[in-house]
Amino acid sequence: MQFDDLFYNLRLYFTPGIGHITIKRLLKHCGSAEAVYAEKKKTITRIEGISQTVVDKLFRPPDNQLIEKEIAKMQKLQINYCTFLDTSYPVSLQHCYDSPFMLFYEGKLPSEHHRIVSIVGTRSTTEYGKACTNQLINDLA
Repeated sequence: MQFDDLFYNLRLYFTPGIGHITIKRLLKHCGSAEAVYAEKKKTITRIEGISQTVVDKLFRPPDNQLIEKEIAKMQKLQINYCTFLDTSYPVSLQHCYDSPFMLFYEGKLPSEHHRIVSIVGTRSTTEYGKACTNQLINDLA
């Protein structure tokens, strides 16, 4: 994906009060995150499940500094991403109603033919959370 795609996907991701289910509705209707912001507000309010409150939140000025900082961090740490619209998005997650619209990962995603265990968590972990995760990983290995 290109820089613009990542910027607009992160803009959606960081919009306060907008969850994954709502974002997936927007992306299904508009086709891409960039297209969401190119769309007229009036058109977006016609999408099922999208209220005027959601539209108002979407079109607030973005925190460009936060988004650019995240992009720089992803590039530095070689973090990849995909959205549920991408062919690389895991099939097993495509059928979950509340699956994240966007996945961040290191390396490459495993094929659907491999058994995998995924650990999903917050981006701002506590020391306790890290210790529990490490213990779980060690126990599974």
